[in-house]
Amino acid sequence: MGIDGNCGYRAVADFLGKGEEYHPLIRRTLISELTLHRDIYGRRYENQANIDKIYVFLVPSITGLAPVSKWMSFPEMGHLIASAYDRVCADLTRFGFSEKFFTLHIRPPLDVSGRIICIGLSYFGYILRGDDTSYKRGGQLEDPFIERMVKFEEMM
Repeated sequence: MGIDGNCGYRAVADFLGKGEEYHPLIRRTLISELTLHRDIYGRRYENQANIDKIYVFLVPSITGLAPVSKWMSFPEMGHLIASAYDRVCADLTRFGFSEKFFTLHIRPPLDVSGRIICIGLSYFGYILRGDDTSYKRGGQLEDPFIERMVKFEEMM
């Protein structure tokens, strides 16, 4: 997965079967969700200024390289992802605990077992877990110990 600051959106696009190159579509869908239901998100995030901040960091960077201010972040993206894609969204990056997000303007699915997306950011990039309980790892960062771990596994 590309390491350009868009890896969270790339991971969601890939998870949904669109391919990671469709990450701008994920951003546009989340922008549409935010603007169509601005009143609901305004109540959730306390005021219009907070909604405007979320909107600004959803707008893709002109250069394609997303600065830190445009990276996917939680809890802001949790309800947007859940509502836009009618899934329960679980954030696994919150300092050792997870946080679940449900749709805000439609009834959540009665059987959520097939409608869940778990997303977490680790040192190795975004890791997604979903419907079939498999996981995908994206955007692996350089790790000087990976080579050592591979050699150790080969010795065993």
